[in-house]
Amino acid sequence: MPKGKNFTIKQRTFVKRTVETLNPTQAASEVYDTKNPDVIASQNMANPLIREAIEQELDAAGIPRQIVLKQLGKIITSEEVGKNPKASGVAVAAANTVGKWAGWEAMHNIRVEMPQAPRSAEEIDIMIVKMRKNLPR
Repeated sequence: MPKGKNFTIKQRTFVKRTVETLNPTQAASEVYDTKNPDVIASQNMANPLIREAIEQELDAAGIPRQIVLKQLGKIITSEEVGKNPKASGVAVAAANTVGKWAGWEAMHNIRVEMPQAPRSAEEIDIMIVKMRKNLPR
């Protein structure tokens, strides 16, 4: 944890749990009493001091942030996506995590909402294709 930073206990715990799980939303659901851990995770990941603390903790653990993002990218672009509904769901979760780590949602006030959950593997596949087209290269 960076010295001299005035983090709350919850922010410190969020950093620790994010490093342990590599999942900001899961960390937020464990740390904060909220019905919307994805919103809290996005807000925390938009805070440059929190992102810096996470990156420093990952580096200290020997896991550079770029390696984490690369692994998430592999999940998103996996050959299994489209063949296996569970893999497609994992790819959606990975893309969501990449967005939080990059701070896209909070920095650009982007909120992805689906009118209804996909009902089939085909609908998930269509959603994944659309998400892949919007990923930065």
